[in-house]
Amino acid sequence: MINRASDLEKKLSLYSHDYSNFEVYLFNDEKYKYIADLLYKDNITEVSIKEFNKKFNEKVEIEKGKLRYSAKNLSNFSSELFKLLYLKNKENSFENFIKLIEEKLVCFSYDYWFQLSFEYSYVEEYFLEKARDYIISNLAQKEDWIKDIKSRALNPYYSPTGYIDVSKVPDSFENKFDLYDWSKRDHNPESFIGLGKPLVRSLLHNLIKKENSTLHYHSHFFHVMKILDACSDDYVTLGQLLTSSNIKLNTYFLTQRKYIVYGFLNLYHYKSAPRVSDDDIDYGEHWNKMISTQLINLLFEHFKDYHYVQESSKVVFQILNYIIKKHLHQMNNHYHSKANYILDLLLVKISSLEINILGRRKEFLFDLIVDDLVEYQIVELEKQERFKEENYFLLSWLLEQIVGKAKVTNKQYLEIVEKISNVFVRDIEKAFIDAIVNDSLYIHDEVLEKLNFGLIYEVSLHKDRWLNLLDITDMQKQMSNQSSFILREVSGLFFKILLKIFSTNNYKKIESLIHELAFKLGIHEKYGIFTFREDSVIHLYLEQVNSFSDKYFEDFLTEFVKKEDIKNVLLLYQYTLSSHRKNMIEDKLSILLDKECKLSSFKTMEEIIQMASNNGFDGIKNKFLNIYKNDVYVKGYIKRKDELAEIVYRNELIDIYDDKQLSETEKIEKLNQTKNPFERNMHHLYKKCEEFSIFIRAIIFYDENADKTYRRLNELLEKRVDTLYLYNMLSAYFKMYENDTYKKEKFTYILKRYKELSQKAPHHKKELFAYQMLLYGYTITNNIKEFYKLWEEMPKIFQYDLNIVVNRSEFLENNAQKVEAIAYVKEVKEFHKELSDEDEKSLEKLLADLHSGVKHEVEHKLQARVDLNTYKFTLKDAKESWLQIKNMSNEEHSEIFSNVNTPNEFIRDIMLNISEELLNRKINIQRQKEDTTIEVEDIINDWVTSLLGQRMSYLGWKVKDQVRGGVSASRNGVGEKDLEVFSHRGDKLLLFEAFRLFSRNTTDISSHMNKISGYNATGCQTLVIMVYTYVNNFSNLCEKYIEYLIGLEYDGFDRLSQIKEHTFKEERTSSTNIMLYSEDRFKNEKKIKIYHYLLDFT
Repeated sequence: MINRASDLEKKLSLYSHDYSNFEVYLFNDEKYKYIADLLYKDNITEVSIKEFNKKFNEKVEIEKGKLRYSAKNLSNFSSELFKLLYLKNKENSFENFIKLIEEKLVCFSYDYWFQLSFEYSYVEEYFLEKARDYIISNLAQKEDWIKDIKSRALNPYYSPTGYIDVSKVPDSFENKFDLYDWSKRDHNPESFIGLGKPLVRSLLHNLIKKENSTLHYHSHFFHVMKILDACSDDYVTLGQLLTSSNIKLNTYFLTQRKYIVYGFLNLYHYKSAPRVSDDDIDYGEHWNKMISTQLINLLFEHFKDYHYVQESSKVVFQILNYIIKKHLHQMNNHYHSKANYILDLLLVKISSLEINILGRRKEFLFDLIVDDLVEYQIVELEKQERFKEENYFLLSWLLEQIVGKAKVTNKQYLEIVEKISNVFVRDIEKAFIDAIVNDSLYIHDEVLEKLNFGLIYEVSLHKDRWLNLLDITDMQKQMSNQSSFILREVSGLFFKILLKIFSTNNYKKIESLIHELAFKLGIHEKYGIFTFREDSVIHLYLEQVNSFSDKYFEDFLTEFVKKEDIKNVLLLYQYTLSSHRKNMIEDKLSILLDKECKLSSFKTMEEIIQMASNNGFDGIKNKFLNIYKNDVYVKGYIKRKDELAEIVYRNELIDIYDDKQLSETEKIEKLNQTKNPFERNMHHLYKKCEEFSIFIRAIIFYDENADKTYRRLNELLEKRVDTLYLYNMLSAYFKMYENDTYKKEKFTYILKRYKELSQKAPHHKKELFAYQMLLYGYTITNNIKEFYKLWEEMPKIFQYDLNIVVNRSEFLENNAQKVEAIAYVKEVKEFHKELSDEDEKSLEKLLADLHSGVKHEVEHKLQARVDLNTYKFTLKDAKESWLQIKNMSNEEHSEIFSNVNTPNEFIRDIMLNISEELLNRKINIQRQKEDTTIEVEDIINDWVTSLLGQRMSYLGWKVKDQVRGGVSASRNGVGEKDLEVFSHRGDKLLLFEAFRLFSRNTTDISSHMNKISGYNATGCQTLVIMVYTYVNNFSNLCEKYIEYLIGLEYDGFDRLSQIKEHTFKEERTSSTNIMLYSEDRFKNEKKIKIYHYLLDFT
């Protein structure tokens, strides 16, 4: 295991951003020996320091009796100092070293003094032992925890901890994992920054780094483990160790059973992958899968030991719950595929791993720990004060595993199955009651979809409890008396649960209860469950409508007709598959057509017009178009005239397309005479209408010239991906090559093209036409994986569509599943009950061919699909599309979130806003002492880190401070730290360098500008230089700053004489206290944009 852990550490380190390493000092430098000797002899006087400065050309100062030494050379100085102390008095050398640092030296940050090099390994070991003992002797107690976190959280100097809600910080934690879990919650970022004693904190960071470099892997972190064993009451030290991002420490934790949870979860969070891909392969994704598999295998290596089983159940429980929480919040996000992949691996491994029992037999790990897992989960659930999705997700998964294993092994799990079922119904019952009292309940639809309520109900011995979760009559009375969102929310959730149970097993009692709810709390309630969340509940109900008995179907239709609810009658028609039932609805619609309609909104009218148009109800469409026109032009709702004009224009185009009396040429002539109602470039709807016109012109040729249709739709898709165009493009291509000798190869090509384009499409719910086209394509190409994936995703009602039947029966037959194909076709016949003669004959022939044993020729009915397509953006669409926007490129972000066109300009404006915010808070970042110069310590850059992280978290930007937990690559003083900012994809966006300037000191300016190339090892193309100034004449300083830099050759950059153009220009700002300049430099002939922000803190 040690070797594999070491291998994992090396792989992770390949793409890490670890800036904690520093150059080893080689000792015996005369300068450092000289100053160390002065300090040892307590000879720090004005005279001795003046002599030292003159001798070595240094600028060391004495400040209030303490020595101020340049930060960039501190580690060399401190290394020589400790060596001297050790040689003079070994026994007290560590204590004397600490005393000198505290009493005789101006301390920028203790980190710099503890970045020691050692001439001999025994000296290093002595230092580490003493540092360990010092840390242990200075550990805090539990009662200090809240005092410390409160004082830091309220201190403006420690802004990262300022966002913690102190009132919600626990006084104590039951165990280490509870502390870890608290610190890793989304609202507690960097929980331990600024906490604890600074000297102890710095010693700890450097002790980790020193042990990090130990040569023998098995001896790593001896001192760290000693501290861990001793610091159970010191939450700050414990938290800093357990949440460390140090790769070697965490891979070492993976080998230690006691700390395996923390090693695993820290590496689970770790982002380390190549950002390289080509047309076919995302190498980063492949890398992440390899790393994830190795991480999981290392974890489960421990569980193969039978004697560890009792402990392993707790470890599995903690890891599962932690990861599920993260997974449920980002499971639809493509850029979290690594996290989702790890979860899948974890679940498979838990259920499939076999371990040896004392060398005689094998048992599944799951069987050995399942009782504990269920018990832990139930206890966790009972601790929660509100509905927690992760508990239900895991209990549902556990139940599925248990029931599945029972079927395979014939092992009975009756007690544990009943326990899970009971806790489900009991807790949901409680959640409903609490929700109504507290006016709060929500479960994501995506999570609800993953809960197997059908199975939970099936195994329950108390099914009546499920049926009585709500008193429907009482809820109806309450809804009648008040328009309460929470009543609809609770009733809607109960309704969804019943629908999920019914979709698995068509229980008659469940069907009856569903319809009682639908009538009492849906149809008959003005503000009932069918009217909230953008009608999502009624859509879920109608997806099941084909499974309901004729009696309930007819009752439902009758009620809608009674209420003259033409919109929902049309919606019912769209969801209905049976031709017999469709005929029933058509009869009812003809009755409604003659009645005066009561409409609540323009949105409802638009939906009715769209559905009527799409399903061929021209009478209804024209009637509501006239009502719409009357409301706009007669009643004066003139604000809707643009929407009306778009609908009328689209309908005119569709009418031309549908006119069977016209030839292709005549249709094109009429289309040419139909004018776009909006002026070019003057209205946002002009482009949409023009696109739809091109689309109609394209599909006119579908039957006779599919090639022309394909080409025109392809051109449209190059400009904008619209799903209506996309699936028609696919259909046209299929039609072009349906009889081609190489159609399998051609279909494979176009399906790959479809996949690329679909990723650019806005979020959409696939309609029947989309499934028909895709399943046909996957049938012809025999793409088993994609076919089954699509089949699982597809709503059950579509599985009975007669075009889908043709595809699936052929697919099953091609894959030697003829028996399944016959059973499926029979199921479809039974479902439809009454079919047209043509459809009846078609299914009979299909069955006969399947029985005959002779491969039958299947006729696929390819067609185009025209849709009025006046789609409105819903709240759900906005949420899901936000994920797509968030995961776009940096260039696209700059265009979406600002009025600029490039990422550089986007970054420029963000940093300008942060500069303004810094000046607004300058009272907090100036010394509150005799003078008001800018604070020397790291406060300003802490603000920058915090502000950047807070402002840009919505795009997933990560701000990394190279000094945090160590020192910068250059080992400059704090206040001169380097920050790096990465995008959500891990691309480096900018490098940030800051320094203080109190005069026109060209040495300070040049020293900083000459360092930036060294910082920029990866070649980041955007650099931000922020200069904190405190001078009497800010304008004059800015002029001199620019004059000096224009001609300065920066180390590591191309010489100015070698580049074609060196630009240095002033950028506009709204603040008189900020001067902003942009500069173009070159490195290896590649342009690097540098922004200089000069801030006036006077």
